[in-house]
This record gives sequence, C-alpha cells and structure tokens, in this order.
Amino acid sequence: MNNRQGKITPRRDGRGQPPFSAGRKSPSPPAPEKALPLLGIARRAGRLALGMDPAVEAMQKRKAFLLLLSPDLSSRSRKRIQEQAERYGAELMEIPFDMDEIGTALGKRSGIIAVCDGGFAGKLKELLAFAGQRTGAPGGAPATEETEEESHL
Repeated sequence: MNNRQGKITPRRDGRGQPPFSAGRKSPSPPAPEKALPLLGIARRAGRLALGMDPAVEAMQKRKAFLLLLSPDLSSRSRKRIQEQAERYGAELMEIPFDMDEIGTALGKRSGIIAVCDGGFAGKLKELLAFAGQRTGAPGGAPATEETEEESHL
C-alpha cells in the first residue's frame, strides 16, 4: 500500500507487535516512586501550590483537587491544614516522601502540596494508593470503630 494515499502499511520487520500481546506479562502495579517525577511535571506546568498559605488560598478558590502531606510535617501545621481541608471539603493524602525528597524533586522544600489539576490529582491518587498512605476522610479524620454494643442496636 502507498502511504501517500493515507493508508497505513504493516511493518515487515516484525516490530509492529501490540504492547500487550498474549505471551507477555501484564504491567506491574504503579509504584509510589513514580509520583515524584509526576509532581515535578505538575510543578513545571504550574498546577501545584506549595506551602501552607498557597494551599489554603487554592482551597478557598476551590482550585485544590488534592492535598498531599509529608510525614515529617509539624503537628501544628498538620492540624491547621486538616481543619482547613475539612472546612473546604478538600481531600487529604499522606505521601511517603519527606520534605527533603520533595525539595529535591520540586526545587522547593515543602510539606504541604495542593494539586490544582484533576488529571494530575487522579494519577497521583492512583500511584500513591499502593503505598497504603491514605488518610481517609477529608480532614484526615480516622474512621470511627463500632463497639460491640452499637453493632447490636
């Protein structure tokens, strides 16, 4: 076939295999380590708010799709951002990277990251869900456990 007519010719060298043929292994689940490069891309695209005040401002403007918290964030900052997230209904997620790792990846050391793009937020949730670091409800409130008495009512 002639490509000038808009028709596609198959490759004759055998390299035109589909990416997931029957004989190949399925791809491995996403790893949380892939989240840092994705955060770097989001930062360069201008879709992140780094730090307490920019994150709160993004929540106030209803631009924050997801808030990421570093495990070495101070308890005072954690409490304040959780209160604000609860107030504005933003989703919180703890990430397995400390502030130094975030600083190396993004160029700014921060323990609070607001993701202001739905696509980036969805992909980050997918990547970080395997780390088992989800904080649960907005505001990071732990799920309440039902006592034996309450379950019989």
